[in-house]
Amino acid sequence: MPHKNAESVLPEPVGASIKVCSPRWIEGHPCACGGVGAPKVVSNQARTGCKKAARPIVGMGHSPFVLEVVCILEREKAPAGAGRPRAPSARRNIELQQTFLNPSICRFCRGAILAAQGFIGGLPQMCPDVTIKEVVSHESTPKTMTIEILTTKLYIPRPRPELVPRPRLLSLLEAGIHRKLTLVAAPAGFGKTTLVSAWATAGTRPFAWLSLDVPDNDPARFWSYLVAALNTLPTLPQPFTSPDSELDMAPLSPARLTELLNQLATLPAPCVLVLDDFHLIHDDTIHEAIAFLLDHLPPTLHLVIATRADPPLPIARLRARGEVTELRAGELRFTHAEAAAFLYTVTGIAFTEEHIAVLAKRTEGWAAGLQMAALALQGTNQPGTTPDVTQFIHAFAGSNRFVLDYFIEEVLESQPATIQDFLLRTSVLTRLNGALCDAVLSDEAGTKPRASAEILKALDAANLFLVPLDDHREWYRYHQLFADLLQNRLAQTAPQLAPKLHQRASLWYEAHAQYSEAIAHALQGTDFERAAALIERTVEAVLMRSEVRTFLAWLEQLPESTILHHPTLCLYQTWIMLMAGNPWTLIESRLETAIHAAESFPSQTTASVPAKAAPLLSFIALYRGEVEEAAVLSERALAEIPPEDTFLRSLAAWSLGISQLATGHTADGKALLEEVTRASRQAGNILVAALVLCHQAEMAWREGKLHRAQQLYKQALDLATDADGQRLPIAGNALMGLGEIYREWNTLDVAEDAFKEGIALTERWSEVSALDGYIGLTQLHYERGDTESAEASLRRAETIAEHFDTTDIDDLLVALLRARINVHRAAAGDLASAAAVAQWLEERQLDATGLPREDHSYTVQHLQKYELLVLARWLHIQGQHDTALNVLQTVLPRFVARDRPGMILEVLALQAVILSALGREPEALDTLKQALNNAAPEGYLRTFLDEGPPLRRLLEQVISASEKRHTYAVTLLAAFEAESPPATPRPSPLFIPAPAALLSEREREVLKLLPSGLSITDIASRLYISSNTARSHLKNIYSKLEAHSRYEAVARAQELGLL
Repeated sequence: MPHKNAESVLPEPVGASIKVCSPRWIEGHPCACGGVGAPKVVSNQARTGCKKAARPIVGMGHSPFVLEVVCILEREKAPAGAGRPRAPSARRNIELQQTFLNPSICRFCRGAILAAQGFIGGLPQMCPDVTIKEVVSHESTPKTMTIEILTTKLYIPRPRPELVPRPRLLSLLEAGIHRKLTLVAAPAGFGKTTLVSAWATAGTRPFAWLSLDVPDNDPARFWSYLVAALNTLPTLPQPFTSPDSELDMAPLSPARLTELLNQLATLPAPCVLVLDDFHLIHDDTIHEAIAFLLDHLPPTLHLVIATRADPPLPIARLRARGEVTELRAGELRFTHAEAAAFLYTVTGIAFTEEHIAVLAKRTEGWAAGLQMAALALQGTNQPGTTPDVTQFIHAFAGSNRFVLDYFIEEVLESQPATIQDFLLRTSVLTRLNGALCDAVLSDEAGTKPRASAEILKALDAANLFLVPLDDHREWYRYHQLFADLLQNRLAQTAPQLAPKLHQRASLWYEAHAQYSEAIAHALQGTDFERAAALIERTVEAVLMRSEVRTFLAWLEQLPESTILHHPTLCLYQTWIMLMAGNPWTLIESRLETAIHAAESFPSQTTASVPAKAAPLLSFIALYRGEVEEAAVLSERALAEIPPEDTFLRSLAAWSLGISQLATGHTADGKALLEEVTRASRQAGNILVAALVLCHQAEMAWREGKLHRAQQLYKQALDLATDADGQRLPIAGNALMGLGEIYREWNTLDVAEDAFKEGIALTERWSEVSALDGYIGLTQLHYERGDTESAEASLRRAETIAEHFDTTDIDDLLVALLRARINVHRAAAGDLASAAAVAQWLEERQLDATGLPREDHSYTVQHLQKYELLVLARWLHIQGQHDTALNVLQTVLPRFVARDRPGMILEVLALQAVILSALGREPEALDTLKQALNNAAPEGYLRTFLDEGPPLRRLLEQVISASEKRHTYAVTLLAAFEAESPPATPRPSPLFIPAPAALLSEREREVLKLLPSGLSITDIASRLYISSNTARSHLKNIYSKLEAHSRYEAVARAQELGLL
């Protein structure tokens, strides 16, 4: 039977008088383990020769080795040489150690041995300090890409021996194993982790476990730990790795998760994945990824989520399908019988039914509350007395806050002073091991105690809210609720102590190269100068991994004055503001602040701030289309930034390469970008290397080299991926580029995945970088006929462009896309779209001549060719085919460079359609053949498919007129035949006069009255206008509808859906 005062076995400092392990103490305290190998009658004198312990202890069932220890402890009270027992032999030491390590031995016996180790000469140390770094570093990854995995987060918490069986809950868990999800959701302290871990260790099926923390609320980090947890499955055929597929995706993307699901489907037997403390996850991307997993989970994997709050997952849908088992607070509350069993197991006291009912009601079946109540009740017990349970339970009342305060006072204060001090001081740590605790507990002189490992193991044995994190019981954490209470207590009793403790923890983590933890403790300890220095040391590595949110979170906790003392941090903050699309006024202000701070606080590190700002200024110039200024600034940066600062020099060289390309120095620009890629890779600068590869891929795409562009984008993806398959946020640029290529190849499903995941990835660090993805999605949805989704994507793009005011290029691009879509809608009779096109043409100063504007800026010249192409389409649907053809054949070629074959293909396709509309079929067919010959090697499809039925008819003529089989024409025709019909039929522009879309509001009012048979005079009277005005409106209606009578006008209006 367990002892009623278990906590008293905790060892006091070596050299203190030990009373709790005396023979008299042992005699009155029965054993929980039944005595491992113990006889029923033991003579202490026979075992040890100690006359002071000559009385036999009958029937207690303790291990004889423990009794030996007890008598050795008694010698401390004896005078020197007076009946002292002899030192145990080496063999006896080994046997004693084996007894200590025996899992069947109770905590009281183990506590006695633990207490004795400081007194027994030659006894091997049972609990050495933990110095092993529980971090796995993937050495195959570049230094800046090292992903640290705390393996203790992957261990299944081991159930305690005092665990009360709860078969009703285990049966519920087992019954739901064939469903997709088990959701264990309840407030803190309801035993969620304990229950699931008991199920995991009791069953025969394999379990993978992931204990989540606040830092895991990052998609990239979450992905790393998810894969690491799954790799612990013993039945895994081979470790999960980054698959070399047609399109590798970002972390948590549907395509990336699909690869993972496919690997999970190969598991030879059903397994279970547990995500514990899921309430700490708030990131939408992670929630969406888990929802995707649940939608497609193979039968080989069952997911368990333990959380304090319902996650934003499609629980209702899963519930309707019978695919989720839910265990909530109602199920987890201890029943009357379970509470009785638990209290008896922990305290050894037989509570009355009334006592149990009152205590269960007070705690509402809350497991943590019952446990703290039991510990508090133990603290009221004095040796040789029986606690007044009735008085205790009746005193156990009040509000929840009062009850928690009572627990702290009773549970915490019942511990020895040394243990109280240990608990309070180490409560600032999220994870504990002996070495770390020793460092935190060191005194002002730096002297470190060497007993933390032993205390941790004793606390573990005493069940004092300490959770082991590994099988070796070297790393621990406090129960979260207990940690919160300890931290509150520390803040109340010694508020000045916490900063010092955090500082010591920071120093320890820094010494072990765990800089994120070192920075976190420095910030929590308000040692802002130290935190800033650590951030400054690691900022480039953090940015190279695209961990922008981490960097910003650190800066948000630093006072402005501290940041100003570190102008380099201020400068990098400005970089991020630019990438994130902040308003220009804020960017400019922050940049000026950084430069001014460098002047105000001169030092060796701040002297180069103006030079370091030059690459940033050069990119700002590029955003504004000022390419010559960008080149000057880039060259200045390369001249002034020292060679060892490879990160900023690579940014400057990249900017210079872009400037050279924009100013026509194509060969020089390409060569420089190649060199930047090579040097960045060599230096481990993943961020710049991946971005430059994406830029090179974009150039290849513009040159019509789609396969080469695909190859470069994939190189960027591989580069932005570590050994575990984790994607950096910068990989989103490559994904969106691939989406555009796959859209052109008409593999729309793959393209949509690429766009969406590229957007999700880039929006986590730069909203404006996602603009290209939304533009691509808009085109894709429109091509599918999904006008609602297309409009939603386009509006999102417009919002991003509006917010990012550093450049006008994004606004012009989005307006250009809106104009092109409005042209199509106007052709189908949408009056609002037609009016919008007319307004856009006026704003952009585009008329039927197609002549260029006087503005010769890079931005205008770069975009004008696209605007002229939209103008040609507008003229075409208006029936002004000759003028449209003139724009395509005369004006536009002056703006289409030779390295834009993709755009030339679009020009040729539209030109063929317009020639056909003019009745010039032979020229139309020749033009189309030229386009087909140019498109075949790279597989262009969407450029032709978007022209619709008119081009398909021409394509059929090409095939029928060709003496030899035109293979690519046949391929393209098959793509036309496979096209899904749009959601709303789109009439051909050749048969719908666009001027019909330009009816004025008054003309539409007149048109609505025509079917009524009213005379012109009556119509004028109804509309309160003169007869002459009514006749004028009717004449305009005839002209725009190409009608010659009222009957024809009505019939035409009905055909077009205007009536």
